[in-house]
Order: sequence, then structure tokens, then C-alpha cells
Amino acid sequence: MTGESLFQLAMVLHVGAALLFLSGRHRYALLTLLTGGVVLRYYFATLDPFLHDWDERFHALVAKNLAQHWLKPTLIEHHILANVREEWTDKHIWLHKQPLFLWQMALSIRMFGATEFAVRLPSLIMTSMLILVVYQIGRMVFDPVAGFISAFILSCYQPLLEMNSGMMGMEHNDIAFLFYVTLSIWAWVSFEQRGRQRYLLMMGAFAGCAVLCKWLTGMLVFSGFAFYHLFLHKDLFTTATLKNLAKALAVCFLVFLPWQIFILCRYPVEAHFEYAYNSKHFFQVVEGHEHERWFYIHILPEYYRGLQYLIGWSMVVSLFFARRLRLAAALSFMFLLVYCFFTVAQTKLPSYVMVVMPLGLILLSAVIGWALRLIWSFGTLRYVAGGVVLIALLLRFIHWFMIVENHFDPDTWQGHTRAFKLANTSAIKQLYGKLPANSVILGMEQLENIDEMFYVGVPAYSGRYESDYLFLKDHKYNVVFWGDSLPKYARSDSTAHRIRDYVPGSLPKSL
Repeated sequence: MTGESLFQLAMVLHVGAALLFLSGRHRYALLTLLTGGVVLRYYFATLDPFLHDWDERFHALVAKNLAQHWLKPTLIEHHILANVREEWTDKHIWLHKQPLFLWQMALSIRMFGATEFAVRLPSLIMTSMLILVVYQIGRMVFDPVAGFISAFILSCYQPLLEMNSGMMGMEHNDIAFLFYVTLSIWAWVSFEQRGRQRYLLMMGAFAGCAVLCKWLTGMLVFSGFAFYHLFLHKDLFTTATLKNLAKALAVCFLVFLPWQIFILCRYPVEAHFEYAYNSKHFFQVVEGHEHERWFYIHILPEYYRGLQYLIGWSMVVSLFFARRLRLAAALSFMFLLVYCFFTVAQTKLPSYVMVVMPLGLILLSAVIGWALRLIWSFGTLRYVAGGVVLIALLLRFIHWFMIVENHFDPDTWQGHTRAFKLANTSAIKQLYGKLPANSVILGMEQLENIDEMFYVGVPAYSGRYESDYLFLKDHKYNVVFWGDSLPKYARSDSTAHRIRDYVPGSLPKSL
């Protein structure tokens, strides 16, 4: 089945799920929606047969190396040359991100090989499971209608799908992060609804997993817990509530603290550097990611396609009727807290607020669901109006022309980049198994050596410095130059090689 056919099948399944739900067959509707969501995610995961520049290529290489030594996260496995940059894009020991999402990717690579799909498979699974998780939260906090609408939107939510394809920066890291944060919120809501201790322990465990993906913002659920019990339930300082909070926090710390102790003992220099580097994001602009103060407010329409005002309406309703919608007010609080925190922070990236996107979808779906219930008993009108609303949401949150622009249109910047990446990756893959074991590649495009080390595994560098060449020759390495010709200093050396000596054919021109 072609990619376009997969996309069309996914759209048909989403429409079918909407009709099944409107006819009252909720279980079949959810199953059909989940199937459509999986098909759509598979389509996006297989769109680009190469690793994207930021940051998928780095995550993929670290995960590949972790598959060989699970407690030693490395980016550049063998740093042969000494003139490396002290940046996270060129490290040996790589602690730039917490390891859980990398371990997941490493397991997939261990099972299915070093391929793009193996890198993206954990994200495919997590974003598919999120459809059910968001449905359950919406159903418990509001009703099944709000739950289904929020799951329906999330299933076809294009920014999340583009993260699944690896195209959006921090892709698989952010997917794992929002997955575990959302699971922790589901577990907490389940605990408040049902009172079973196992949900409380799951809340702590999932929050710990979130921290083990992207640090302390993963404990967001505890802010919702404190707000709910301090201002709404007004029992935060009772013995029972404090015991519950302590249990959940203890489980959370048991999940993420051992890794922090391990790296501080095993890799103290690298660990202290990364902790300090992470704290800089709040107090100063890092890596040029500077935006105006109200950046996250201005990009709300990009996240919610102009429906962000419904989130505000839902917040107002939940806060004014807190006795009936206490959990909804807590969801609103967590949503606002994240936006306020990152608005104050100096470093700003669009994906930082993605963690509360599921909460935003649930809140706006509650308002849409309320409007639909007004016409719920009007027979045929129920199907017409409900069908129109759900199909309109489908078309609003996913656009075929945006997929074409991002992945296929040769006249866009993305299309130009894609053409280079396809040709370059094809040339790299052809090298697999064709270079001697002691080979080192010099002169690759900036950071394309990361891709080569993922697909081929031969040490590679972007520079073509004579000093590097002489060092490698002195240490009996087989030096291979990436490009059409040898540099002047190596032309008289009969042992110097070009890539085309091993892989005939043209190499892609640089960007």
C-alpha cells in the first residue's frame, strides 16, 4: 500500500469512528479511532527515509550506542581526534538528555536494527496509546463525549504526527515526556475518582518516568494534586492526604533518583556540566532561542487552530463551578502553570509547552461536547451536526497541503533539504560493510558524520585538516576523504582514498 493510500485509509477510519460514536457505539468507535490513529502514525513514521537534523540524528546515534552498553550513553563512540568541540553535538559521554526515551529507542534498535523506523517505533506506540489515555481523562473529568472528541483531535493532531516523523526538534524526547506526564495525570484522576492506592503509586511512577525523560517539569502532576487538595478539596494538610502525597513522591524519586546518583558517581564532570547547562535555560537565552515575552500566547493558534478561546471558556466554567468540576479546574491550573513558567523562562522553544497539549485538547473538547449535547436528542440533526463538527475538526487539525509542503514540495526549503538528505543518506548507507575496520572518514558535511556513524559505524569527522590526516596516518588508520577529490596535501599519497573508491556514483552536492 502506498503512502498516499495509507493516509486516505486513515482519514476513512477517522470518519467511520465519528459516525460510530454518533450512533452510540462508543466501544467500536474508539477501536476504529485507534486503528486510524495507528495507520496515520505509521504513515508519518515512514515518510522520510533519513534522520532529521534536529535532533533526531543525535538521539538515534546515542540510542544505537546504548543498545551495546545500557549504562554508558555515548554520542561519539570513539573520539580518535583531539580537536573536538566542547558542545553537546560532539560529546563522547552524552548526558544532554535524560535516558528513558533513549533506552526505549535502544531496545527497538536492538530488536529491529539501526533503521529510521526502529528509531521512531517507540514514539508510534506511545502516541497511539495516548489516544486511549486522553479519552479516559476526558471521560472521567467531563463525560464520554468530551473524552472522544479530545481523543479524536489528538489522533489527527498534526504537530504531534510531525514529531513522530522526526521532523520537529526534540521529537521523540518530547513525545516520551508528554506521554508519561499525561499518564501520571490519568493515574491521579483515576485515584481521585476511585480511591485505589495502586493509581496513586502509578501516578508517582509515571511522574518519575517523565523526569527520566526531560527533568523536573515531569513532576507537573504534583502541582495539580496540591492545587486540588489545597484550594478545592481543602484537605491538603490532613494526615491522609499528606501520606498519599508522600507515597507518590517516594515512588517518583525511586524511579528517577538512581540514575542521577549513578551519573554523578560515574561521570561527575559531564553530569555537573549538564545540570548547570539545563538551569541556564531559565535564566538566560541558550543557543539563540530567544523570542518575545508573549511568544507562547502568540503561537496558541498554531497549536489549537484558532480554537484556543474554547480553552479559556472551559477554564472559566471550571473555576466558577469548581464544586462540580474540581478536577477540571486542576487541569486548567496545570495548563496555565506550564505556560506561565515557560513565559518567564528566557530560553523559548515552541515544543516546551507541548507537554500540556493533551490537557488543552481535553478542555476545548469539553466546550465542543457541551454544544453537541444540546442537539443530542434531535435524531437526524444529531448525525448531521455531529458529523459536520467532527469532520471539520479532522480537516482543521491535519492538512494534506502542509504534509506536501513539509515533505514533498521540491520548491520549498524543506524540499531542498529533503533532496539533499535523501541523496546523502543513500550514499552513506551504501558504505555499510565496505570500509576496512580501521577506517576514519574526513571531510563530511557539518554534522552529517552523526548520520554516518549511525548507519555505518565508522568514525567520521567534518574537517579536512592536514594535521588530522597526518595524525591518523601516523597511527595506521585508513583515511577516507568524503568528496570528489583528495586535498592537495594527500594527492601524492597512494594510500589515501576517496569515498567513490568504495562506493561508485555521484555524491550529493552540499547545501
